[in-house]
Amino acid sequence: MSVSIEITPVEIETSKIATPLSTLNKAIAAMGRAESFEDVVETLRATARSLIGCDGIAIIRRDGDFCHYIEEDAIGPLWKGHKFPVSACISGWAMIHRQTVIVPDVTKDDRIPYELYAGTFVKSFAMAPVRLENPIGAIGVYWSRPYSPADWEVDVLETLAGAAAIAIEKTRAVQTVASSSNPSVVDNEESTEDFSKDIACVAGIAAVPTILDVVLRMTGMGFAAVARVTDDRWITCQSLDHVGFGLKPGDELPVQSTLCDEIRGHRQPIVFDDAAEEPLYCDHHTPQIYGLRSYISVPIILANGQFFGTLCAIDPHPAKVNNPQVIGTFKLFAELIGHHLYSDERLKVTEALLQREKGLSELREQFIAVLGHDLRNPIAAIDAGTSRLLKEGWTARSPLVLKLMKG
Repeated sequence: MSVSIEITPVEIETSKIATPLSTLNKAIAAMGRAESFEDVVETLRATARSLIGCDGIAIIRRDGDFCHYIEEDAIGPLWKGHKFPVSACISGWAMIHRQTVIVPDVTKDDRIPYELYAGTFVKSFAMAPVRLENPIGAIGVYWSRPYSPADWEVDVLETLAGAAAIAIEKTRAVQTVASSSNPSVVDNEESTEDFSKDIACVAGIAAVPTILDVVLRMTGMGFAAVARVTDDRWITCQSLDHVGFGLKPGDELPVQSTLCDEIRGHRQPIVFDDAAEEPLYCDHHTPQIYGLRSYISVPIILANGQFFGTLCAIDPHPAKVNNPQVIGTFKLFAELIGHHLYSDERLKVTEALLQREKGLSELREQFIAVLGHDLRNPIAAIDAGTSRLLKEGWTARSPLVLKLMKG
């Protein structure tokens, strides 16, 4: 699978301008569609530098006790192809401590192996581990001047690292299943969280496209979606995109980077007209990562109390959404979607029970037919024998009649 993502570098004041949602989404979606580890690496190599606006990036894989610098994109050579002990480089430090490292000036940090940096352009950098629990690698971003990256730049770096971890684990799982002939492996995969059924259920609700169209027309916003949200997954089930944000059914975002993750916890809507003017969200990582100005998201709760996900709409421009009319309409639509989803699930359960009952009914009829056939002859014999005994009384033939009745 080849990865081709055109991203034109732009001159930006990195402390003030956030990464466009569409570009970041395309990178995350491309990693989500990756078929191999190499595809994930190529997507990172092709996108990370432009997304953050740095002078170079490096992708590091952990090979046992070594950090293997496997890919890079930079204004000058870094360390591609080299391996360093985990204990002797900052990428190893980030993996060991499972946290992002920020070094504003490489000449003022005792952890820096100066001899490795002397021949490079690197004067400052940030390094994020890929997968916090038992890291499998790291992503480094570098600048040619002393520099402290803005919060949104660190957030984008960590978002890319999180998306890469999910994508790599997915490709490994798929390859494991594909190369295994053990049926139990397939069963185990099928028993894991597979949201294709949820996506299909939402797609089966005829009203959803109309709902998404209505909310965009009503709010003037550019993107709306129904998302499945769990404690570790955010998945697009259905979307309507007029502004090129790039999310399609099945595409994922790191759930920790979304406001829907907070909604899953408190089950209340989150709404703002303009993040820049909202004290609670002006410095929040989600608007900064995705370049959001206006936002509305309401929970979708099933009739049994289960949290399914959210109905949300977003736009890079301010919009008038924080009012009772818009919020009430979103709540009504979310309830409608939740009702359809729950009813669909109940219908499937009922159909399964009916099929089971139908099978039991057929077995019951077969049993009665067999039982009737098996009993018919003995009952007839008993009836005939009893009639004869009553008619003739006890005679020399009576023991034979009783024997025939018994046999």
